[in-house]
Amino acid sequence: MRSAPVGRDGGQRTSGEAVLCCGLDTRGRPADVRPSRLANALAVTDGDAADSLRTELDQTKAALANAEPAPSPTPTPVPVPVRTTTRTATTSTTATTVRTTTTTVPLVQNMVKPPLHDPALDARMADFFYGLRDYNNTRADKAFLPMRYYVVLKAGGGNEADWNNRLLTHYHQQLAELRARFRTVLPGATYRGYAIKSTTAHTVAVGAEMNKAPYWQVYQTTMAFRDKNNQPHNFIINTMISFRGSWWIVHVIGFG
Repeated sequence: MRSAPVGRDGGQRTSGEAVLCCGLDTRGRPADVRPSRLANALAVTDGDAADSLRTELDQTKAALANAEPAPSPTPTPVPVPVRTTTRTATTSTTATTVRTTTTTVPLVQNMVKPPLHDPALDARMADFFYGLRDYNNTRADKAFLPMRYYVVLKAGGGNEADWNNRLLTHYHQQLAELRARFRTVLPGATYRGYAIKSTTAHTVAVGAEMNKAPYWQVYQTTMAFRDKNNQPHNFIINTMISFRGSWWIVHVIGFG
């Protein structure tokens, strides 16, 4: 007769102890119930205990056959480095340079006869009088032939210097003479207009007055004004010449 198996505490192992090894594995199914282990358990058990163990074995096999696998544990998500690419949009501004080309048209004289009156001439003659009255040569100069026109008309070299040192200087001296003549009546005087003596109008041919271009010329233009007591006065502007259809003063006193 086989000896009874020894239990964990040193005593005889019972049928209950024979199956303590049957637990659950990591997937939730009964563990340690393989056929070899069950056969070993039956080999050391007899009698009623063996029958009980055999019945339990059959139940365990049935349980194993019908057992549903435990759901797999949800894996812990592992952070995956996300590579972020930052794109910087660069706005390229193209500066457009607009170049303006100014074409300088050379001044060329023409022989259009100036009218006896026109708005531009009226404004220049008024500036002449008020510049004379107010001792403002800069304003009076607005009626004087500009240098850029003089150099077109006159022949030879050094015309810029001649205009500045002779012609303009003489003009200012003549203004001073007029101021001296009318010194008692100019303060507070009012301008009354001008009259061109049309009968004196004539053309000056090339070379007649050291000129390389022709022009129209008039003498004895009358300028009128009234003093602060409303008394009338007048004086003569000796010479005006034309440039491109307009009259310009060149001499106030002493020529022509």
